[in-house]
Amino acid sequence: MVNDLLLEMGIENFPTELTGLVKRVLDEEFSKCLYSNHIHFDKITVESTKKRIVLIVQNLQDTDTEIESLVSFFKETIPKIISNVTIPIYNEVDSRKCHFIHYITWIQCVFHDKLIHFDQTDDIYEYKSDRKEYFQIDSIQDYRETLENNSILLELEKRKNQLSIKANKLVREHGDNLYRPKKLINLYSNIYDYPKPQLGRFDARYLALQDEIIHTILRNEFQVISVIDDNNACSDYFVAIAEYENNVNIDQYTNKINTRLEEVRTLLLEDLDRPLETYVDELENIEYLNFGNYKDKTKRLETYSKIIAEELGVGKETIANTERLALLSKADLGTKVVREIPFLRGTIGMIYAAEQGEREIIAKGICEHYQPSFSDEELPATTSAKIVAFVDKLDEIITLYVMREQTQELDPLLVRANALGIIDIVLGSKWTLNIEKTILDGLFTLLKHSDVPINHKKLMQPLINIIKINFKDNLIRKGHKFYIIDGIMEDADFDLYDIYNRVKAMTAITESSDNDFLRFIILLNDYEKEYLNTDKDYEFTAEIIEWQELYEKKQYNDFFQSVEEFRKKNETTIKMILSKEIDHNESYDNIIIPLNRMIRSIYDIDAVFIPD
Repeated sequence: MVNDLLLEMGIENFPTELTGLVKRVLDEEFSKCLYSNHIHFDKITVESTKKRIVLIVQNLQDTDTEIESLVSFFKETIPKIISNVTIPIYNEVDSRKCHFIHYITWIQCVFHDKLIHFDQTDDIYEYKSDRKEYFQIDSIQDYRETLENNSILLELEKRKNQLSIKANKLVREHGDNLYRPKKLINLYSNIYDYPKPQLGRFDARYLALQDEIIHTILRNEFQVISVIDDNNACSDYFVAIAEYENNVNIDQYTNKINTRLEEVRTLLLEDLDRPLETYVDELENIEYLNFGNYKDKTKRLETYSKIIAEELGVGKETIANTERLALLSKADLGTKVVREIPFLRGTIGMIYAAEQGEREIIAKGICEHYQPSFSDEELPATTSAKIVAFVDKLDEIITLYVMREQTQELDPLLVRANALGIIDIVLGSKWTLNIEKTILDGLFTLLKHSDVPINHKKLMQPLINIIKINFKDNLIRKGHKFYIIDGIMEDADFDLYDIYNRVKAMTAITESSDNDFLRFIILLNDYEKEYLNTDKDYEFTAEIIEWQELYEKKQYNDFFQSVEEFRKKNETTIKMILSKEIDHNESYDNIIIPLNRMIRSIYDIDAVFIPD
């Protein structure tokens, strides 16, 4: 029997930034439930629009279960799963934010074209008939068509692609190109059900301003996509995004943009007569997160950046560049133009530094150290800028958690954005860093430059956990399975790049072997538990010596591939040994038990739920 299930959850006031995270949590929880109940399926897909999250399970198969039994199972189980879904970046104390169910306004579910009614959820969707976004599901086949007829595209990627194509078409008609549109295309595709681009044009005389100032103001303050010509010079066109049934007031946008650009032009003339470094002392008067000031922050960046640079083993020139960049990274916050227009932070610092003779690596680094500001944004171009960016974000997370200890409210979305940026920098730079030690260095740096008492032992675990939560989310977004990630993260040293390589290698061998490798290591683990002899010294065979060398060099792909070749070559014998079809022979223990120990040190099979 082959059937699909569609579950639609209406949502209200749910933070757009967390939609992707809760979709992945739902995917994992539903997968675990179906696996543990031996209900087989081909794929789970979770999509979202502005007012709904939709989970689709394709090709549910269970030869021992009749449709009515499955309907009863889903009727009882689905409300339990949903009520237990938490948003892991929130604290349990704030239950309304922590528990996803509090954002749900309706639930409806169709399986085998049968509408499943959940008695347990009447209280959270009793007003659904009054909501214009609610459409009764009659069948899965008609669901997408019903949404599209009401100007709602269900698939996020479809919204992104359609918006990108239409926006590019608008500007190409004038011989131009979109400039770094990814951030805003992602934003509007998440907040609009059917985003529609419109073309606007500001006063061309402002093209005399530096291109990066124009791009920054359009992108960050007005959230419109800026445009460049075929020579990569800034154009006077821009693209604004509206919901399908609405139109942007382009004239209003244009007037506001012109007014802002005129203000910038005036302010720039007032600041340029002072060296950028002279603004550093003025940072003492600019508050940082209700926790000290930006002068203190700059001191921490200088100290902490040098620690990380030395930990990474970079050269003396890079360390010197990192220290200079850390000193100047926040200086432009003291300028009049940035105080008036905060969106220009970094950009103004870059321009002033370049005009005042700072080397390009420092000038560009002042702007780039704010990157990545969203998922998958470009990383800073240089090692020194990457180090300062990494330190800036981790220091901010540490500061926010210290503030929470001082009874100030934690901003979990800011924490998450910084955590994702840290992870992108480490993985993109292929850095080997023990994050636990790095966090501890950050806590002691904060303690050194602050009068606030800090209980570093109490803070360590929450700080580690928030990085782990977002790291797992990052890996799942890259296509790795939760049961691969969990087994590798369980006991590994908290070296993000090493864990990432382990996950990639385990994913590759699992997929290439069609899960046979997973089944093999489950049997290995069971075998060791039964036959391990603690009094015996296991001999190192030629295979074990080869695998040990690959393991110690962290060549995980080669290690797994070599083990898989051994498994295939000796498949019949190994299968008989591990499945106990032949009597136990200690001679095989010299390979099987040491091998299992190596694999278990990479992937803890006991720590995860493995599907059939």
